[in-house]
Amino acid sequence: MKRILALLTLFFFCAFAYAQTDLQSHADRAFTEKSYARALELYRRAKAAGAVHEPEKVDYQIAQSLFKTEKWDEAIASANFALKGASWKARFHYLLGQIYVKAPKQAWKLGDRVWRQDEYPAVQGDQKAQQVYLGEEDQKAALENFETAKIEAQKERDLAQRARFVAPIYPLGWDEENDLNFDLAAFLPQVQFEEFLKSLENRGDGKFDDIIDLKQPYARGWSMPKKVLFLYAEIRGLDQSQDRADFARSLLAEGLFLRAYQQRMQGWARKYDEQTKKVVVRPYPFDSSQPVPVWRRLVNELPQSPLAPQALLLIAQEHQNRNELIKAAATFRELIQKYPKSKLVSDARAALSQIEAREISFSLAEPTRPGKQPKFAVSTRNLKTIQFAAYKIKLEDFLTQKSRLSDPETQFTSFTQNFGAIAEARRKFGAPVTTWNYQSDDKGDHQGKNGQVNAPFSALGAYAVIAEARGKRFAQLVLISDLALLKKSDKDGSFVYVADAKSGAPIQNANVVLKEVWNWNPRRVDVAQGQSND
Repeated sequence: MKRILALLTLFFFCAFAYAQTDLQSHADRAFTEKSYARALELYRRAKAAGAVHEPEKVDYQIAQSLFKTEKWDEAIASANFALKGASWKARFHYLLGQIYVKAPKQAWKLGDRVWRQDEYPAVQGDQKAQQVYLGEEDQKAALENFETAKIEAQKERDLAQRARFVAPIYPLGWDEENDLNFDLAAFLPQVQFEEFLKSLENRGDGKFDDIIDLKQPYARGWSMPKKVLFLYAEIRGLDQSQDRADFARSLLAEGLFLRAYQQRMQGWARKYDEQTKKVVVRPYPFDSSQPVPVWRRLVNELPQSPLAPQALLLIAQEHQNRNELIKAAATFRELIQKYPKSKLVSDARAALSQIEAREISFSLAEPTRPGKQPKFAVSTRNLKTIQFAAYKIKLEDFLTQKSRLSDPETQFTSFTQNFGAIAEARRKFGAPVTTWNYQSDDKGDHQGKNGQVNAPFSALGAYAVIAEARGKRFAQLVLISDLALLKKSDKDGSFVYVADAKSGAPIQNANVVLKEVWNWNPRRVDVAQGQSND
C-alpha cells in the first residue's frame, strides 16, 4: 500500500511538472507567433503554478508582452520589478527605453501612481487624480534607459565571452545590440542637439574629441555626434550576418545623420564677430565629415545590397543640392546603369532629364526708345548658340479678336494666347525683318547663364521676336513706339490721353484699344475701342 501511495505521489509531481512545462512551452510558442495577449496569460498561469524554467527569460517576455499589448503602466512596473533580481539587465533597460518612447504622453497622476489612459481612472478616497503631460519626463527616462542598456550590453557581452556559466545567460545578442544601437543613434539627436549646441557656446579653444575608437566603451560624457557616429560604427563591427544587412543600414543611416548634422551646424558656425566686424566661421566637432563618402562606401563595399541604389540616389541628390550638376548627372546615370530594375530608376531618369533640360528665355533689359536698338537680357541653360529672328507685325490683326479681348486671362503681352504656338505663329508672320545669333557662356556644366544682346533693329513698330536653339523656342512681343499713354481711372470708367513721347503734344486719330479686367467674382472684362480724338 505504501509503495502504491509513493508511486501515486511520484506520478502526481511528474504530472504537475509536466503541466508546468507544457504551459510554458505553449506560452513560448504564442510569444514566437506574436500572440502576445495569449502568451501573457500563459506565462502568468505558469508562474502562478510554481517555479518556471529560465525565470529571468520569462520575466522579460511577460514585460515584453505587456508592452506589445499596450498595457503601458503594467509593462513599466513589470520591467522595473524584474530588473531588481535580473543578472542580465541590458535587455530590461532597452525594453524600458522603448516603452517610454512609445507610451502615450497624456496621463493621470495621483501621488506616485500614473495612469496612461484617456479616461479618468478609478480612484479610491477623496483625492483626485490630475491630468499631466509626460513628454519631457518620458524623454529623459527613455534616454537614461537606452544609455544604461548600451553600457550594460557592452559589459555583458564581454562577460559572456570571457566567463563560463552553469545557468542560462541572457546578454543581448549581436542583432539585439545592433537594434539598440540603431534606436539610440536615432534618438540622441532628438533629445541632445540643443544641449550640444550650448556646450559649444561655452567651450574654450581646446581640441575637439572627434576620434571614433571602437576599443573604447560607450560613454555618456561624449558629445552627441560622437555618440551617434560611434554607435553606427559599432554596428558594422557587430554585424555577423551573411548579407551584412545591418552594415549597409548603418552606412545609410550614418550618411543621413551627417547630412542633417552638417546642414544645422553650418548655420550655427557662421557668426558675426563684434571685434573684427566680420562674419566668422566657428569650428565644431566632425566639421569635415560628409555624407557622400559614407554612402559611396556602401555602394563600393556592398554593391548587391538592396540599399545600394538608394545610396546612389542620395549621393546624386547631395551633389544636386550643392549645385555640382556634372557629378549629380554622372551619379544618376550610374544608378540607371548599375541597377536598371530598381524602382528608383524612374526618379533618377526624371532628375537627370531636369539637369540636362535645355532652357531659354529673354526679356527687355531696359525700356525701348525710338531710334534705339532694343537690349535683351538672355537666360539660357545647356545651350550655346541661340538664333534670334524679329518679325514686324500689325497688332490689330491679332490683339483685337473678340474672343481674346473678352478673355480675362489673355493680356496684350501674352504671346501664345494672342499669336498661337511659336511654330504656327511664325508661319503667319512671314519672313523676318532681321536675324542674329547670340553666344552664351555655356561650359557644359548644366549651370544657367545670363547675358545681354542688342537686337539689330530700331524702326518704329511692333515686333514678334523669337529665340530658338536645338528645338527650344521662346518668344516675346516688343514695341518700339514714339507714343505715350496717360490713363486715369475711377470706379465709373477710364480716360486715356495719347501723346508724343518726346514732346508731350497730343496725337490725333490714333487707334486705341482699352481693356480693363476687374478682379470680381466672377471676373469682369471691359473693352473700349476708338480713336484718340473721339
